[in-house]
Amino acid sequence: MLTSSTPDSKKRRLVLIALTITMSCYVFLNLGLIGLSQWAEKNRGSYPYRSEEWLRYQLSSYFADAGRDDILVVGASAVRENFLTHLIDPTTPESKVLLGTMSQGTLEDTVLGLEYLERVYGAEHVPGTIVFGITARSVAGINNGFSPFQFSLDEYSPYFRPSTENGETKLKEKTLLEGLRGRWRFWFKQPQRYKATLCSTLSYMLGGKNDPQDVFSHMQYMQAMWGLVDLQPERVPESIRVIRKLGFSKSAALWMQLYAMPYKYHHRQPRTAEKIESWMSHPQDFWFQTHRWNFDDNEEHVNQLFQRLLEFTRRNNVKLLVINLPENPLGVGRYQDGNYTRYMQIVRRAVEGTPFLDLHGMLTQDQFHDGIHATAAGATEITERVNRFILQERRETSGKN
Repeated sequence: MLTSSTPDSKKRRLVLIALTITMSCYVFLNLGLIGLSQWAEKNRGSYPYRSEEWLRYQLSSYFADAGRDDILVVGASAVRENFLTHLIDPTTPESKVLLGTMSQGTLEDTVLGLEYLERVYGAEHVPGTIVFGITARSVAGINNGFSPFQFSLDEYSPYFRPSTENGETKLKEKTLLEGLRGRWRFWFKQPQRYKATLCSTLSYMLGGKNDPQDVFSHMQYMQAMWGLVDLQPERVPESIRVIRKLGFSKSAALWMQLYAMPYKYHHRQPRTAEKIESWMSHPQDFWFQTHRWNFDDNEEHVNQLFQRLLEFTRRNNVKLLVINLPENPLGVGRYQDGNYTRYMQIVRRAVEGTPFLDLHGMLTQDQFHDGIHATAAGATEITERVNRFILQERRETSGKN
C-alpha cells in the first residue's frame, strides 16, 4: 500500500537538500580558494598567516617543495622584522629563501619546529642552509606565559603534539582521532590565509609589482598614510596629501601588498623612548624578565637545546649560521649582574665551531621601532650585513669542497 508524504516529511527533505547544497558549495568554494592561495603564495609573493605565522608549519605547499639549495631563516619575530628575506641572496637562481619565524618564538620552539619539518615533510625537504637569529629572550625561553607555536601544534597539527617529560619537550605522535581533530580545526583557519591571497591579487590588479622592495622604497609614504589607517585624527590631512600625490590606485596597491608581506612594524611610527622604557620597566613584560634572568642557573637546559639543534644539522647535513640580533640601547643597560655577558659566553660555547655573527651593538636607538624590532632603515642595514656573512660562509664552504 502506497503512503503519501506528509507536509512535515517534505519540509525535512527540502531542509536536508538545502543543507547539502550549502555545505557542498562551502566545501568546493574553500577548495578553490585553497588552490588559489597556493598559486598566489608561489607566484604573487603572498605570505600566509601574517598574524599567526606559526601556522605556516602546517602548510605542505610552503615546505614540502623545499630543497637542499634553499635557505631557511628561523627565530622569533625580531628575525622576521630585522632580516628582510627578499633582500637575501639565494644559493642559486632557482632556489628560495623561506621564512620559518614565529612570534614569541624561543630556542626550544625553533628546535621543535625544525624537528617537525624533518618528520612531517621528510629530510630531503630540509633546506641545506639554516640562518638562526637569536636574542637573550629567545634563548632564555621567556614568552608571554605560553608558546603559541606549541599551542598550534597541539590544536592544529594532524601529526604531532608537544610532550614534556623530565623538563624536555619533544614531539609525540598524535592518535588517529587527535589527528583528525587537528585537521578539522585547521580547516577553519583557512580564511586568514585567504586574506593574504586577496591582498596580493588585488595589489597586482591595481598595478602593484608584487615586490616587497616596492613597498620599502615608498616606506616614508606608508608611514604617513598609517595615520589614516590607524585613525589618528591629527595625521589624517598628511595621509590624504600622500594619497593624492601617489594616486589612489598606487596607494591601494601598496597597502594591499603590505598585508601580503610578513613584516608588521616597518610602516608604523617608531615607539617613543618613554613608551619603550615603560614597557621594559613593567614586571609582566618579558624583557623585564629577560634582563633579570639568571643564565648560570639555566646553562644546562640551554646547552641541551643547542645540542639538539646541532644534532639536527649533522643528521640532515645542514649548514647552520647563528646570528645574535641587535638590541635597542635603551634595554642594553638593564641587564643585571653581568647577565648579558654570561648569555654570550654560554651561547658561544654551546655553538663552538658553528659560524657565529654578533650584531648586538650594531644599531643606534633611532633605528629601532621598539626594544628589539628594527625600523625599515635599520633592517636594511642588518640584512646587508647578514647577506655578506652568508655569502662569506658560502665561499668558504665552496673552497673547502
